[in-house]
Amino acid sequence: SPDVRRESGAGAWMESLGYARADGSPWQHTATFRVDLTGTEDVILGRIKKLKRYHIRRAATRGVWIDSANGPSNFAQFYSMYRATGDRNSFRVLSERRMRGLWEESGKGGWGRVFLSRAPDGEPLSGMLAIAPGSRCHYLFGASLPRCRELHPNELLHWEVMRWARKRGCAIYDLEGVAGRVSKEHPLYGNYLFKSGFGGDYVELAGEYERVLRPRTYRVLHWAISQLRGGKGQAAAPEGERHA
Repeated sequence: SPDVRRESGAGAWMESLGYARADGSPWQHTATFRVDLTGTEDVILGRIKKLKRYHIRRAATRGVWIDSANGPSNFAQFYSMYRATGDRNSFRVLSERRMRGLWEESGKGGWGRVFLSRAPDGEPLSGMLAIAPGSRCHYLFGASLPRCRELHPNELLHWEVMRWARKRGCAIYDLEGVAGRVSKEHPLYGNYLFKSGFGGDYVELAGEYERVLRPRTYRVLHWAISQLRGGKGQAAAPEGERHA
C-alpha cells in the first residue's frame, strides 16, 4: 500500500516486480484529503470553506473548548467514546491494548496526542488521536457522542489539531481516508463532505498490491480473513473511513 499518488505510475512498477492489485475491499484507505499548513493561521483559515469557518467560530463562542491535556483519564475517556462510536456505527475498533501502546509511545516522544472537545460543562463531545511523527500530521482515530450534534465541535477540534501540528513544524494535515469522490447517495458521502470542507488537496493513492508466494495457504487465509472482516467476503470499512 505505497503512499504515492495513483498517477505516479507506482502501480505499473509494482506489477513489474510480480505484484498484482489486491482483491476485495482495501485494508487501508485509497483516497484522502491533505490540508496545506504552510502560511499564517489566517491564510490557512482562508483555505477552509466558509461553512466550516462559521462552525469553528460558533463552537468557540458557545463555550466549546479543546482539551489537549493527554493524560490517562483523557485517553480512557477517548477510548470509551471511540468504542461507543464503533458500536453505534457498526465498524471494527482497535483493541484498547494496541491503541494504548500507540498512544503511550507517541506521547513519550511528544508526537502523538489525544484531543477532546468539551462542552461548557466539561463533558466530552468528541475526540481524536492524532500523530505527527514528521512533517505530516495524521488524523488517526476519531470518535463522538450524540450530544455533539447540538454544538458542532468537530470543526473546532480539527482546527486546534492543525494549530498544534503547525507549531510542531508540520506542513501537511492528512485527514486519513475517504471513499473517493462519492455521490450523495453513497453511505460515506457525509464523511467525504465533512473532510472536503477543510480545503485540502484531494489525493488518490496507488492502492494495495500483493504477491502470493504460497497460493494454497493464501486461499485458506483469504477465506478466514474475509470471515473476520464481516463474512461472505464483505470487508469492513477501511480504517481511514471509520472516523466520526
